[in-house]
Amino acid sequence: GCTGMPITATVLVNPTPNAIATPPSPTICNNSATSIALSSNVSGTTFSWVVQSTTGMVSGQSGGSGTSIAQTLVNSGATAATVTYRITPTGPGPTNCVGPTTDVTVTVSPSPAITCPNSFSVNSSTDGTGNCSGTASWTHPTIAAGPCSPIVLTRSIDGNTPVAVTPGGPASEVLPVGPHTVTYVVSDGNTPTPNTATCSFMVTVMDD
Repeated sequence: GCTGMPITATVLVNPTPNAIATPPSPTICNNSATSIALSSNVSGTTFSWVVQSTTGMVSGQSGGSGTSIAQTLVNSGATAATVTYRITPTGPGPTNCVGPTTDVTVTVSPSPAITCPNSFSVNSSTDGTGNCSGTASWTHPTIAAGPCSPIVLTRSIDGNTPVAVTPGGPASEVLPVGPHTVTYVVSDGNTPTPNTATCSFMVTVMDD
């Protein structure tokens, strides 16, 4: 048979895009936004994502598209919760090659929690100035959850200016006869609005 003229064919093979998430496994405070930047080895790649799975009592997550995942996540539980996003990269046209998926797991810290001592009473004593008072001693609350630093615990008595105290440390106050409200507030490092928890109890100094 007859042999035809040879021809040259050029085949353009487009690279497969990937999805790079930065940071790849963030931990955030409760009631704060994710800030996950999406990039690829192929210029012009677009990204979409779905919520692959969750653990704990978390809300605010949803699927979407774009070059970043920025969603405010709320953890209403007492332990850490997680949200796993599955990201799909799609290369530019005209081929729109779809690359392999990438999973990013966001850990959402719980809000801090504290429990105050039970209310109690003490007897008064004379302090040498003619005023009756009593010495009350107790232990500052410990922080049950919420590792979102920095954690600050403050205490106020009868609405006075709060002072910072050490969680779980000893407390001792000389108080006049009568009832006194002791209030603790714990706050975490969430910005711009820290997550807080409050508890209070009564110390009554009895006139003996």
